[in-house]
Amino acid sequence: MEIAEICGELKKGRVVVYPTDTLYGLGADPFDEDAVMEVFRLKRMETRVLSVAFSSIEQAERYAEVPEWVKNLLPGPITIVTRARKDWKYITKEGKIGIRVPDNRTALELLENCGPLTSTSANIHGKEAKTLEEIKSIFGNSVIYIEGEEPKYREPSTIIDITDGLKIIRNGAMSGERIKLACEK
Repeated sequence: MEIAEICGELKKGRVVVYPTDTLYGLGADPFDEDAVMEVFRLKRMETRVLSVAFSSIEQAERYAEVPEWVKNLLPGPITIVTRARKDWKYITKEGKIGIRVPDNRTALELLENCGPLTSTSANIHGKEAKTLEEIKSIFGNSVIYIEGEEPKYREPSTIIDITDGLKIIRNGAMSGERIKLACEK
């Protein structure tokens, strides 16, 4: 499927599986409530807040506050919880938003052409699925699969919250040392 067709399907509320720098993600239009609800249904999880993947820091800055030091970490295998510029159901909570700018050519091309997408691992909530074959066995024909540059790390992104200092929420592909070095610059 060509990128224009994929963008059209996303605008119709479809969900895609796309590679990131860490794991494969389940992507939907984060501002389409029905599409977001489909992500929750596919993951078999209760509704909660989802992170959003962007094609660039500049695109992320339209939706979130991105301090200068954070720009040293992006693109990269990290999810940054920061202050949102606006509240959206299922995307923001308590004025916060989780942002990703993945270091993956395929993901960045998709995000550049189709706009921001939800960023959650392509699996059943609480279960692991690291390869496209494993993911296809879970979701079958219910999603669109985007192949391209494979994930580099095969582990989840590191999650940090920078809304009140710096807190590492989940250790992942980016080391705490790299984060602390960026914070000191």
